[in-house]
Amino acid sequence: MNVLVNIISLPTKIKNLFIGEQSAVYLDNVIESKKVEGAPFVKWVGGKSRVVGTILKIVSKHINLNEIEHYIEPFVGGGAMFFYLANHYRFKSYTIIDINLDLINTYRAIKQNPITLVKEMDKIQNKYNNFFNLEDKELFYYEIRDKYNKYDKEKLYEYIDFTRAAQFIFLNKSGFNGLYRVNKTGDYNVPFGKKEVIKIYNDKNILKVYEILQKTNIVHGDYRVSLDYLLKNTFVYFDPPYRPITNTSSFTAYDNNGFNDNDQIALAQFCIQLYIQGIHFALSNSDPHNTNPLDNFFDELYRDFIIYRINTSRQIAAESKSRGRVTEILVIG
Repeated sequence: MNVLVNIISLPTKIKNLFIGEQSAVYLDNVIESKKVEGAPFVKWVGGKSRVVGTILKIVSKHINLNEIEHYIEPFVGGGAMFFYLANHYRFKSYTIIDINLDLINTYRAIKQNPITLVKEMDKIQNKYNNFFNLEDKELFYYEIRDKYNKYDKEKLYEYIDFTRAAQFIFLNKSGFNGLYRVNKTGDYNVPFGKKEVIKIYNDKNILKVYEILQKTNIVHGDYRVSLDYLLKNTFVYFDPPYRPITNTSSFTAYDNNGFNDNDQIALAQFCIQLYIQGIHFALSNSDPHNTNPLDNFFDELYRDFIIYRINTSRQIAAESKSRGRVTEILVIG
């Protein structure tokens, strides 16, 4: 357990001696944060905040979550499902996995020392908000983005970089429409979001996330890594990059490797492997029937499992009129 946990419980005057007055004041919010439910600290395309209740209501018809002891989420992203389960169930262990090394670095930064991360975020946030005009804010945004793209990410295999994590959150919260998107060379290419004032984090949520992550394995890798963490009574939830349902909705660029139909097929075969081993799973993806009722790609791919179609809405679109109601598939195994 991180030494910070023990410091949290000390009186304010004693905390001042250990970590300084500013950090001590920050930690005094911990008691209030106990009443807060942990939630995603970044906005992520395809995030499940709006439908997590619907998904789990269906899952509960087939899987007794009260008997589950271990939870794995291989495409964790913003972690809406993960945080909901951590708030409402007491599993023995949680494992979150993602191919995005910067995202994993940020989770690890919060787990190791949220105070250090907050200080780094304050530096960026305060500088941005102190600019008087939008032109200067825009120049600052692209300055941070340029530094972010020139960074040697190999360093993140060796240690947690708190400055990098702060930049990651800043770009997510101040870029256009809350996107996280990279091009084929791996560069973050989201344009400026034109926000006059930004608030890139919530104190109490960061502390609650810190608390939840103390019992969580944070792993960098693709979904196959989850095999190393399988135990009896494990539930795995997959929320992979969605299969495009139109020619203009091919957003899968969470990393520069993409996720095509062959990847979707490989993932389905992996789910079959889990099922044979007696592991419970659920999987979300796009519903091709939204645009082509004859496209049974997922119906065929998961024909041996239970498939639901649930109502949701597009959360990321350039124009609000494009954010309509659609259905998504939910596979239960």
